[in-house]
Amino acid sequence: MRVKIKLKSKNVILPTNYKYFVQSSIYSNISDIPDFHNKGFEFENKTFKPFCFSDFWSENFKVENKKLFFGDEIEFVLTSPVDLIIKIFLGNILKNGLRLGNNFLEVSEMSEIKINTAQKILIKMLSPVTVYEYVKANGKNKTIYYKPTDKEFSEIIKHNLKSKMELLDMEDEYFNIIPKEVKLNDEKIIMYKDNYVVKAWRGIYEVEGSNNALNLVFDWGIGYKNSAGFGMVDII
Repeated sequence: MRVKIKLKSKNVILPTNYKYFVQSSIYSNISDIPDFHNKGFEFENKTFKPFCFSDFWSENFKVENKKLFFGDEIEFVLTSPVDLIIKIFLGNILKNGLRLGNNFLEVSEMSEIKINTAQKILIKMLSPVTVYEYVKANGKNKTIYYKPTDKEFSEIIKHNLKSKMELLDMEDEYFNIIPKEVKLNDEKIIMYKDNYVVKAWRGIYEVEGSNNALNLVFDWGIGYKNSAGFGMVDII
């Protein structure tokens, strides 16, 4: 289930690392689901949080002094393959509004978005996709981030999607992703929380696969850290 949400307030100002505020607000508004924040859904010793959200946008958006100014209204998209997550979240913010940092916002409009997929389509990123793996270096874990041109990029995305499908008791079905238009300035270095940096990519990609695989791509996102606002896609 995918919904577009418009929120209104007065002079919405957020830091560049606002993704953490959004994720925290989503968790607080789905607290009706027992222990979801800590455990999510577990599969093969990994924890999955099946939702994703887009970057925020506004007609009056601007950046000044490392702060983001959105004016009086912001929009974003929230998606999940688990409809209950979306329904609980919407029910709570319609009743209580949404707090993001020092901003209190009310819902001004919302609408469900239906996606019609074909076996081969072009997508763009509504929030940048991050792909990485941990390796041991001098006895410590080191994070290696991959670019869309690296073979590991598509391999890790496909393996991650396979795990998501198995978690949801879906059959392992065909999926492939190929970068089509990715420029150097599509790389985004994002401060997620405090000093935690995430490297991620925008760009245009060709994806091909079964209906089930592509629907899950749109309902959950691709790559890692979807619940932190990375990897949401849209059809071009």
